[in-house]
Amino acid sequence: MAVLRTFQKKLIVIHLIGSHSPFCVRISNSYQQFYKSKDLSCYVQSIKNTDLLLSQIYSELLKSKNSWSMLYFADHGLSFIDNQQDLIHGDKRKQNFEVPLFITSSNSVDREIISAQRNGLNLFQLFAEWLGINANNIKPTCKMLSNNDCKGQSNVTDFDQHIIDFNKLPNDDIKYPYQYH
Repeated sequence: MAVLRTFQKKLIVIHLIGSHSPFCVRISNSYQQFYKSKDLSCYVQSIKNTDLLLSQIYSELLKSKNSWSMLYFADHGLSFIDNQQDLIHGDKRKQNFEVPLFITSSNSVDREIISAQRNGLNLFQLFAEWLGINANNIKPTCKMLSNNDCKGQSNVTDFDQHIIDFNKLPNDDIKYPYQYH
């Protein structure tokens, strides 16, 4: 007699606020290294803390021996203000729209970096592609998890809900003290 086992798929969402301002509140005013200002030092520490948490989640998933996939992304970027001493959630610079996004899984063996431009306006399409979901209200316009150039990916939305061209925004022109690699 064969035993048929069914596995339920599960989606777990963890919403983090660790790198949102006020940065120092998020880390109890305790940072390991000073970078130009207290706020900037707290921001960098909040990113390090997020990286540590993601590493711990990854380690626990590896221990589970189950099949899994993990996606991480930030909802917005930040740009410098106050003579490069502080950061702000704005809509006037490229860095406000450049966010980390990565996907890893239990069967990942290679590292692929997608350098093709993507925007948050197509997040649900990317999310559906990642999960293998087909939905009538999500029309695939491009393979998001590829290095294919996709139409309209330079469009971003400013705070007034206007579509603007990301490529026409200025850069901060400063090297950030802590970057994803």
